[in-house]
Amino acid sequence: MKKLICMVLVLMFVSGLYACGEKAPEIRPVYGPFSLVDGKLSLEGVSMGDDPEEAKNVVEGRNLGRMESHLSSEERAFEVFMDTEKESGGISYNVLSYSAGLKDNVVNVISAGFQHDDVDDSLLNDPEKLRKTIDDFFAPYKSAASEMENVLITKLPTIEYFVDENGNREDTVFSYGGNEIYTMVFVDGESIKVSSRKEAANMEGATILEINFYAQSLTAAAVDYYLNDDGQTYMGELSVFVTVMPAEMLP
Repeated sequence: MKKLICMVLVLMFVSGLYACGEKAPEIRPVYGPFSLVDGKLSLEGVSMGDDPEEAKNVVEGRNLGRMESHLSSEERAFEVFMDTEKESGGISYNVLSYSAGLKDNVVNVISAGFQHDDVDDSLLNDPEKLRKTIDDFFAPYKSAASEMENVLITKLPTIEYFVDENGNREDTVFSYGGNEIYTMVFVDGESIKVSSRKEAANMEGATILEINFYAQSLTAAAVDYYLNDDGQTYMGELSVFVTVMPAEMLP
């Protein structure tokens, strides 16, 4: 009987040690590669509050792709260009970037880039086909974001013309009418509904996840350039940018 009691006590002691061990992080997917880790918005397991060098070490340790570091008078940053596209929640991404101001020691911006790699230049001769190609590319990203309960959708104004380096006006021959910004606000890991980006920017202690669907507007000169130069393609200007930042940094 004594042996049995001793054994029970030992088991209780051991289980107690495990219970006191380090708690596993609580992870909740938010959008594509972004997740809430213990209430903080994170990308690739690196959160807004991490030390920039620590963030860099985490990403380097995963051997995600080619890394480039940048240092300016204002900030330090690094970008990772993925060797192959990664996928999370049905959304693929191929560029990661992190930047932090030199005045503090936190990561101020975390972003992921999604680029279309297969847009044929011949589509520049058929604006309606090009518009449909862009719609099809954006569709899965917009669908995933529009299902989030706290999403605010803002339409971007249509670009009517550009001004060239000589100050001359160039009217656009193609402007994608579906450009939109999707804004999501989180406070202490909880999603908050807002009525405007201005309200989001003024929300104390909030973290913003913002998605910008970008398709370049084109002038006649730009179309001629892309069609006449075999070394250039349109695909580099068809992108989805997802950025996480503190509310006060919302542009």
